[in-house]
Amino acid sequence: MLKRAAFLLSVVLALLALLTFARETPPIITDSDLAVGEIYTQLAGETRLLLGPYSRFGWHHPGPLYFYVQAPLYVLSGRRAAALYAGALAINLLALVTIALVIRRENQGALPVVVVAPCLLFCLRAPRFLASPWTAHVTVLPLLACVALGAAILTGRRLLPLLVIFGSFVVQTHVGLVPPVAALFAIMLAVVLVERRRPPVRMRSMLLTCGWIGLLLWLPTLIDAALEGDSKTIR
Repeated sequence: MLKRAAFLLSVVLALLALLTFARETPPIITDSDLAVGEIYTQLAGETRLLLGPYSRFGWHHPGPLYFYVQAPLYVLSGRRAAALYAGALAINLLALVTIALVIRRENQGALPVVVVAPCLLFCLRAPRFLASPWTAHVTVLPLLACVALGAAILTGRRLLPLLVIFGSFVVQTHVGLVPPVAALFAIMLAVVLVERRRPPVRMRSMLLTCGWIGLLLWLPTLIDAALEGDSKTIR
């Protein structure tokens, strides 16, 4: 209980530190893709965004979840561009912590360090990678978190809701990552079908919970598809 309280307190303090950074950092002028991303984050803060990140030729990635994740910190910072970098850092750190905690639950030895350390070294190769709000960067570590969660689920861990959250984030933010996420879910489904013909009551309850979570996360995309261009929100 004390460990959970300490963990929650550390999360709150980290978020406050990121918010302070975003508010106190001198104004940043975004351009190119980041400028478009900031506009979309503004629209998400007003709950007016239905589309995902812009790609090219009038085409967008599947959904706006990334911008809705960024929106609270962006609004609380006074709509400062620095909040986008702080938000990206928070997303990446959350992914790294998730990877470490999932592996640590399975292995109390050095394996968490062995896995997370190369991830950090990889991040250091690209300047400001951990705090980069570019959509091609901010999906890398969450994708690795999906892999860790998928492996843990196959050992019997009840982490499918978390995988739905991370998987939805990755897929909505960059369509190029649909194949690996879809393959991960297909492998888990195949294992479940092979090992159990009928899911137990607890699993059925968890699947129902995952269904509601998925519906909530994909609701803007579903609304956009239903409106078919009749929306007065950004498309």
